[in-house]
Amino acid sequence: MENLYRTPQAQLVDAPLAGAEGHFFTTSIRKMSILFIATMGLYILYWGYKQWDSQRSRMLPKKIMPVWRSIFSIFYMHSLSGLIDEQLRQQGKPLLGSGPATLYVVVAIGSAVLGQVSSRIEELPVLLDVFLMLLQLCILLPMISIQRQANLASQDPEGSGNAQMSGANIGFIVAGVLFWCLYLGSIATLLILGVPA
Repeated sequence: MENLYRTPQAQLVDAPLAGAEGHFFTTSIRKMSILFIATMGLYILYWGYKQWDSQRSRMLPKKIMPVWRSIFSIFYMHSLSGLIDEQLRQQGKPLLGSGPATLYVVVAIGSAVLGQVSSRIEELPVLLDVFLMLLQLCILLPMISIQRQANLASQDPEGSGNAQMSGANIGFIVAGVLFWCLYLGSIATLLILGVPA
């Protein structure tokens, strides 16, 4: 039987989350997608850096260099997915698996190889150039899956803690829109001049 005269007990300090040191970079999928497309995919460098920077304390005593892991992301994407899965497993949540990381690597290598081959073709059809740009942007699809699970592992499923656009974000979007206008303008000019499509 419960003691009615006992003083109420409340937890005064929040208990630390299991594996709280393993939180990942969180952002909303909408914000990530806008920045990725606006910067023609260059956002991946910042995204990769932030993901690995968030893991520095978790990986001690091993020292990691987030800049290099971001630049050479095809070699580290499976490791990042593994860390996310480890955190999700501790929390009893659905796992990410290696599928998105593998798709990321395949698309990144495929677009790089096709880009190198196409750069050696002197009269590249304009539509092939557009196709290559769209292929590079397809890297966003596995990034979305990885980010969703990173948000879930960090207890912020919607990425609401980083959903608002900052001044720097808006600056990159404006610069990206200008680059997109130049790119699309050059494609339109080539088509008007009769360069083979």
